[in-house]
Amino acid sequence: MVKLGQLTVVQLKRQLEKLGLSTGGVKTELQVRLREALEASGINAEMEEFPEEIIVAGEVKQVSNSEMMELMMKMMQQMKEHAEQTSTELKKNAEQTSTELKKNAEQIFCEFKDLKQELWQLVGITAEAQEKLSKRVDETNRNIQVFNEVYQLENRLDDLSSNRHSLASVRQTGEVKLKPPVFGGTAMFEVFQLQFETTAVANRWGEDEKTAALIVALKGRDATTDS
Repeated sequence: MVKLGQLTVVQLKRQLEKLGLSTGGVKTELQVRLREALEASGINAEMEEFPEEIIVAGEVKQVSNSEMMELMMKMMQQMKEHAEQTSTELKKNAEQTSTELKKNAEQIFCEFKDLKQELWQLVGITAEAQEKLSKRVDETNRNIQVFNEVYQLENRLDDLSSNRHSLASVRQTGEVKLKPPVFGGTAMFEVFQLQFETTAVANRWGEDEKTAALIVALKGRDATTDS
């Protein structure tokens, strides 16, 4: 049982309908209308108690305190069962999610391991290629140096060939017609030696003349070496 002040809007309208009164207005208007109607009938509105009502399948029914308690217990049981079911589902979903995350983590770790191995292989290949390239560059530089020395020798031989007509005059007069070669330390010494000996023969130098010409032919620090 409830007092007038505890009635809901639905319950107020239900009581007003029983008395054949209007059900329009807000809750305070409904309370005032019901209070005035009860007092007009000689009923103390503040002391009057009204049976509780609930709505079942769209129909308003009056229930006793015991029935209300039973209904509340039933609702609490349903709420408990629903909570347990929800908890079970959440736990199951959490376990499934954890399993999937663990599986994905293991897959990512394996992929990272394979990628790391491929990276190290690539680094090894790059280092090997760089070493081969360095050797090839050194070999090319040596070939270029040999080519330059051969080219200089060919040019010197061409000079000697162009001056062959003056050799007879050199032998007869002793006049120097060929300049001695210059050795700077970059060309092969064997090439310089061949050029120097050829020039000495062509100019008919003696030992003293060859020594003097050799000192002049040496450049830089090579000029300080002992003959």
